[in-house]
Amino acid sequence: MRKRSEYFELTLLVAGFGLAWLFKTIFEGLFYSTIIKFLESRFGLMEADVIAKFSAIAVPSAASFVVIWAIYRFIEKNLRQEFALENRPRLKLSYAPEKTLKHSNGSKQTFLYAINEGTSDVSDAQVKIEEAQYRKDGSDKWEGTSIVSRTNMSWGHVPDGDPQKYSTVALAPGSEVVDFISGPHNFQQQDGQTRLGFLIRIDPRHWRNVNPAFFETGTYKFAMQASASDVENPAKPTLFVDWDGKSLVIRSDNPSEVLETAGVLEV
Repeated sequence: MRKRSEYFELTLLVAGFGLAWLFKTIFEGLFYSTIIKFLESRFGLMEADVIAKFSAIAVPSAASFVVIWAIYRFIEKNLRQEFALENRPRLKLSYAPEKTLKHSNGSKQTFLYAINEGTSDVSDAQVKIEEAQYRKDGSDKWEGTSIVSRTNMSWGHVPDGDPQKYSTVALAPGSEVVDFISGPHNFQQQDGQTRLGFLIRIDPRHWRNVNPAFFETGTYKFAMQASASDVENPAKPTLFVDWDGKSLVIRSDNPSEVLETAGVLEV
């Protein structure tokens, strides 16, 4: 919010005196003689002169006070609205490249930033996957994955086993990390064989109907949202993962912007 000048009150006072002088000049030029004649016919010359001189001071002063008061209230209202707008909680979701954990086998654990850009705490922030789709190599058609509903993502700063790990948290001004993609990993299959894929960390309570591991080669699209009850227009970024069966590339919605690469693992 714009800082109010330390001379604001003095400016209003000077403006008030200036308006009073202006209104006095107008009053004396347009109304004074008419008021004198009107009052003289009813009270006499001496009384009329006293009342007229008092009116020449009181009326312009009152008029200038009303104008200055209206200006002050207008400025105050706009400053309050601007303050409320600037201090309204705002959430942003972005990739966190410097938080990536690199493992000796070539795999990586990646993270996002959930950023509170306001000046006050957000009491119930949560990050969800809004949409997860898959496009085969050489195809223009996006297909669905097993993530068919909004699923809770994992807060990186909350310990495993904590009830808030996949729930809402209080988010102070600044940023906290959210678990994103990890891989490549060797996954044990039911037939005893292993298969390379990557994993997105979501609430385990979804696992009965959702498989958070992905194996098919192609491009994956993850649309996410960081939201809270007192936040308007929540952030909804989309990130892409190119998977060739051995290594992965994480991209933004700008195809030429590579955020992360990981792999290759030997099976």
